[in-house]
Amino acid sequence: MEAEEAEDDPLLALASTVHTPHARTDCAGGELPHISGPPTPQIFLHHFLLPSRPAVFTRCVAHWPALHLWTHAYLREALGEQLVHVALTPDGLADAASLHARLPCGTQCFARPCEVTMPFSSLLAALESPSGGGRPVHYASHQDSSLEAEFGALCADVEPSVRWADEAYGSRPAAANLWMGEDAARTSVHADLFDNLYVVVRGTKRFTLLPPQEGSLLGRRPYRSASWILASEFPDGSDSECGFVLQPDTPAAYVPWTTLDLERDGASLQPIRATVRAGEMLYLPALWWHAVSQEADKGEGCDPSTIAVNYWYERPTVQL
Repeated sequence: MEAEEAEDDPLLALASTVHTPHARTDCAGGELPHISGPPTPQIFLHHFLLPSRPAVFTRCVAHWPALHLWTHAYLREALGEQLVHVALTPDGLADAASLHARLPCGTQCFARPCEVTMPFSSLLAALESPSGGGRPVHYASHQDSSLEAEFGALCADVEPSVRWADEAYGSRPAAANLWMGEDAARTSVHADLFDNLYVVVRGTKRFTLLPPQEGSLLGRRPYRSASWILASEFPDGSDSECGFVLQPDTPAAYVPWTTLDLERDGASLQPIRATVRAGEMLYLPALWWHAVSQEADKGEGCDPSTIAVNYWYERPTVQL
């Protein structure tokens, strides 16, 4: 990697220093292994956490009431008019340099979602309405300890942390969050600074991964940052697809990102794939590149949303 590249993209530079000796050796056919759990704190620490080795664990949360309680009917009763943060986008891609993310001059940009607060009942009504037809894609994905701050009525149905992980890290998670959205909501490829223990409660999540040191293959470069704004609130009354316009951030700022759709167009990079179903937990170490999509359960009586809970843990300073 060029020194200039590293200076322009500190995350890419940091990820390139991570040593992941087992990045691909565990992945038969390019799929992340499913491991019957829960692991002991010692096994998790030495076989997964310290070597930065992702895996999907099964049988870790079978005792959670949420797995059978969290229907839309139950959630509507439990949360009612509780205000929650919701990300709105025209195409389901928040924090992305997508095809739709172009400024009026035609320049492609990095677009943040329009984040609003709405009653939880309104979120459910949107998720239960037909997709398309010009309505925004809705995704409750706020990460500032949203499980307790916004969905506190549900805390008794899960756990505040993962006990064996608490022991391995020597601390409780820095935050716990609830994620709820529709099939169209996707996350473009990025990397996080915290370790992630991600539990699917309803539906299925699909993660497409690249080891940290392979980030240079993504073609990241700086894009002018902007935010989706509801057209009805835009000063000049402009209109756009799904009722949004893009407003450039001021003062002008640039975000390193990639336009590559790793899940759909990244086959040449041989990504590692992980399918996480209800009742399963993904361990995703910090600085692994990943894109995420989701699919609600299908069939009569199934609710049209996918729900997950995640725990952000700060990595220990000791490394292998």
